[in-house]
Amino acid sequence: MLQNTCVKLDVITGIDIGKVGDVALSTGYRCIVTNDEDVHNLFKQLAQYGTTTLALEQHDDYSKNKRKSIRGLFIANDLIVRYARNRPFGYVNIILVDKFKSSIICSSCKFVDKKSRVTPWLFECTYCSFRINADVNAAKNIKYAAES
Repeated sequence: MLQNTCVKLDVITGIDIGKVGDVALSTGYRCIVTNDEDVHNLFKQLAQYGTTTLALEQHDDYSKNKRKSIRGLFIANDLIVRYARNRPFGYVNIILVDKFKSSIICSSCKFVDKKSRVTPWLFECTYCSFRINADVNAAKNIKYAAES
């Protein structure tokens, strides 16, 4: 006799972190992360989505990178990873995805074209005309990379 069994799947949320610490989730939520309070509020939002796993792009250590324009990226990345590993009310898995062209891939049809990144904030696919916030599009692609 077969029995039905339920297996809880990981709920993966992709995160794209911008140069100044702006964060976009694959769910569409966006915020700025500059301190512990911002990270706490971000994780409260993630809890509402039932997130058990975060997918982030792998970034090199800031001390090795001299570009001050991306300092916020490293600060936000470090705060998020540290908080995910140390939160008192439960551990969140982290998947680090190798850096790839997440910002120029359409999260709808997977077509790759630099011209689809119309502005720093807008992604419009030159193939299927899908329009979305550029950072949310990148977060969705990071999520899809983690799932595969």
